Amino acid sequence: MTEAIPRLTTEESRVVMRRRKRGNLLLLLVLSGFVGAMFVLSVTHMQMESGQAASDGGAITDQ
Repeated sequence: MTEAIPRLTTEESRVVMRRRKRGNLLLLLVLSGFVGAMFVLSVTHMQMESGQAASDGGAITDQ
């Protein structure tokens, strides 16, 4: 029942560390791209909405 815990050599540990580092960097780039795209989309949407409100009738007044 007792199994020996497999130990990694120093070289195997470095390989695992490099793979995780690459994966983490890729995930960071993907998430940063997503956040940047959502920010740009949000700003352009707000600009379009405010542009429509201004062109619909100008200033809002009680007449």
